[in-house]
Amino acid sequence: MYRLKLIHLISLAWWGCAVFGVVVSEAALQWRDAAPSMSWAYARKETDQAVIITVRDFKFDFTESENGALIAVAGPVAWPAYGKPSLPIIILLFEVPADENYEVSWNETAIEERPVATLAPVVTPGIHSVSDGVYRTIMTSLRDDIVYEKSAYWPETIVRHDEARGAGRRFMRVEIFPFQYHPVLGLLRMHRGLKVVLSRVERKPNE
Repeated sequence: MYRLKLIHLISLAWWGCAVFGVVVSEAALQWRDAAPSMSWAYARKETDQAVIITVRDFKFDFTESENGALIAVAGPVAWPAYGKPSLPIIILLFEVPADENYEVSWNETAIEERPVATLAPVVTPGIHSVSDGVYRTIMTSLRDDIVYEKSAYWPETIVRHDEARGAGRRFMRVEIFPFQYHPVLGLLRMHRGLKVVLSRVERKPNE
């Protein structure tokens, strides 16, 4: 029932997820392998050395199932870990110079909420014995109770970023969560007109 549309454009051992590859050079910010996803677009400001990602609108199907409501989003997206609510994530991967500082900021222009009794979790694979020496992988819906029993919106933030270094290269990974779910109130929050900016931080003269 899940339409998991994953595009593996770049595979990194320490992240192992679907990403869009973006290269940030010292002279300007350059994109590669960019594709539309969930109706988001990007712009580049070379003067400020910033990448702007704008989530304009959403194209998704919202259906009910025996395990709860399911969200199927048009376009290539990633998904959270097993057992967590099935909220799609936009994941961007940047390669940045090792000696430059970067920051991520965001703002939004519109929020919509709709009641959802239960948002189905991402299914979890499990190995089950069929007979002696015969095993079968069965996908089951195991809820992450830490998320489902907490009276708060999940994820707690709509943008996360992390970085890692390897083989002399430095990467920054930006996760964008246009959807949030409040399991206790039974509300699905949708962020429309969301703008995320990755920008280079100017060094002070004494740095």
